[in-house]
Amino acid sequence: MVVLIVISLAVLIAIVGLANDIGYAWRAKLKMQSAADAAAVAGADALFMGGGVSPAAAAQAVATQNGFTNGSGTAINSNPVTVTVNNPPSSGPNSGNANAVEVVVSQPQPTYFLAAVGFGSLPVSARAVAAVNSSANCMYALNPTASGALSMGSNSTINSTCGLLLNSASSSALIGNSGAVISAPSLGIVGNKSWRGGALPSNTTTGVAAVADPLAYIATPSPAGSCTSLGAMGPNATVSIPAGYYCGLTVRSNTVVNLTSSGTYSFDGTINLASNTALNGTGVTLYFKSGSLSMSSNTILNLSAPTSGTYSGIVIFQDRADSTPLSLSSNSGMSLTGAVYAPAANLTLASNAFADVYSIMIASTITIASNSTINLNADYSSLANGSPIKAAVAIE
Repeated sequence: MVVLIVISLAVLIAIVGLANDIGYAWRAKLKMQSAADAAAVAGADALFMGGGVSPAAAAQAVATQNGFTNGSGTAINSNPVTVTVNNPPSSGPNSGNANAVEVVVSQPQPTYFLAAVGFGSLPVSARAVAAVNSSANCMYALNPTASGALSMGSNSTINSTCGLLLNSASSSALIGNSGAVISAPSLGIVGNKSWRGGALPSNTTTGVAAVADPLAYIATPSPAGSCTSLGAMGPNATVSIPAGYYCGLTVRSNTVVNLTSSGTYSFDGTINLASNTALNGTGVTLYFKSGSLSMSSNTILNLSAPTSGTYSGIVIFQDRADSTPLSLSSNSGMSLTGAVYAPAANLTLASNAFADVYSIMIASTITIASNSTINLNADYSSLANGSPIKAAVAIE
């Protein structure tokens, strides 16, 4: 009997000791997994954003922030950590995917009971893969404090197939007057809302974290030389303009202006469109070094962004230091395929005729005029690299 008791106690001690070793290793793996996930997302961000930081360097830095430095031990484990970063991943369903980053964090974990039987450590590792995908959001109001960062007039409507984000911490970051409606997959607000309108997205969240300018990575155009002065166009004319650097543009009534070249049209001054005019261009980016776009009633805009290159997906780029208000307001047809990017300006949208394949609106503040319907779509299939706004997400 005594022998059986001794044997039973020995087995019990062994089970408890083994459980302790395995439990310790499992807790270490959970920490490694968190570090690997964060490092892979950081690597994918760097892969797209550039800025002189390689995916490997970005991933290694974030792994270190999470307690795992390549080649070093941790505070409670002197065994060296290995952080391996692969772009593209070396294994799994995304092996060979140049848009994905794989991170493997490993470190032998010391044992206590198993050490007594010759196993001084257990191999423990965690793996994560992240890739850059098109963002699920397409409207950003970047001002951090403004009341009415998004302000909707009476009976105005936003119909969106992508999400909206408001950076303002104001208690009235979103203002909605009677009859205003927002239909979208999500609406995130850093602050709160003052809403007297109708329906909001079911996924409306206040107190979200602020986001950085999602297009900050795009280089500012640098037009060469001095701008070219153009005489007033029209009235009652059809004119063509090649890509170039111009000192603003004035278009008189009943005139059609065709932007005949694909590429960047730079302006050091405002484009003034009188009533009953049209501005047409395919594969173009309008860059405003200063000034903006000023529209009158019954103006038709028919503009689409380039589908590849540096300014792929960007149809209007107002300089980051240019706070001139931008108004896209028309009683007539207005089709803008591309991102309207005016991060320092107030953007006013007033139209009942947006008809876009995809639409992105980024400004300091955004105003939707009364009785306007704004349709924002998210079909980026025409763009070589998808939406110009990216989000790094874990995919394995």
